[in-house]
Amino acid sequence: MTRSKGQSIVEFAFIAPMLVFMLIGIIYVGIAFLDYTQYSNAARDAARDISLQMTFPDKKTIVDNINKSDPNQLKRYATTITDLLSAKWSAEFLDKNGKSTTKQTDAFDVHITISLERADLPPALENLHILPKHLKTIEYKMKIENK
Repeated sequence: MTRSKGQSIVEFAFIAPMLVFMLIGIIYVGIAFLDYTQYSNAARDAARDISLQMTFPDKKTIVDNINKSDPNQLKRYATTITDLLSAKWSAEFLDKNGKSTTKQTDAFDVHITISLERADLPPALENLHILPKHLKTIEYKMKIENK
């Protein structure tokens, strides 16, 4: 009886580190997915806000603030839980042919792009390759209303 108890403890000692790493990995991926979802919703909200603005100067101001990475403008759209992912935002107006334009009369769509990059991890976790360094780029294109 005593021997099988000792055997169970030794077996658990071998398995416990793998279980802990799996649990940490699941939590880590879950948090990264939540942040990715936050950025996805933020891109859609930004595109919607720009497309529904009543005047072109207001639309142009929002696009310029997004391209300048104005923290006040970006905070309005994206409030992430962690700093696990860093985001590069870009916004542009597109004409009917899908080409970038700055003219009010040619603006037909607004296009929001967010490129996401994972923050650096401690070397032990970096070697596990839990998440890729660059995540899929988020893009939203929305027709401009109320011209």
